[in-house]
Amino acid sequence: MFGLFNKTQQPTTQKFDLWKGNAIVTDEICPDRRGRVKFRGSWWFAQCVTGINVSPGVRVNVIGRNEMTLLVEMPKMMDL
Repeated sequence: MFGLFNKTQQPTTQKFDLWKGNAIVTDEICPDRRGRVKFRGSWWFAQCVTGINVSPGVRVNVIGRNEMTLLVEMPKMMDL
């Protein structure tokens, strides 16, 4: 009916990255422990992939996720 269950039809896929974008650090991120960031309206644990301290209020780039921890890095100069 209406082609909804046509077995030859390929499913549509949308291309988007859920785990990339900008976040604001809310609790300091240190090399030896996770901090917290606000990302897309929610608070997440975060770890900096370059192993540096990141202070609260700093904008970071989210580049991925490892289980329930976002992986972040400092923005490049052209991203500012």
